[in-house]
Amino acid sequence: MSFLKLLQGEAKLIFSDIAIVLTIIGGVLFYSFLYPQPYAKESVSALSVSVVDLDRSDVSRQIIYELNATPQVDVVQVDMSQKDALEALEATNVKAIIIIPHILNAT
Repeated sequence: MSFLKLLQGEAKLIFSDIAIVLTIIGGVLFYSFLYPQPYAKESVSALSVSVVDLDRSDVSRQIIYELNATPQVDVVQVDMSQKDALEALEATNVKAIIIIPHILNAT
């Protein structure tokens, strides 16, 4: 008996039993609709962040500008050191810290 015939026979056995079909297909559909319901209203909106700009370049300023343009992120402050950002986090002025590392130019 070849592998393909064996696979075909097993598929016929699986899909001929209504209980297995309902469990496989119905269970997946049931789970996919019910599982996310408790988390439906848990979307992130206006997360206040502090950005640590260690690069201080035009590209990093553009990244900060584009971060602030998204509705999910609110850039509250731009810090030059991680210490200042950690102090703001501990004082609950911000909820997250984004660090833009210093990148050496290859040119």
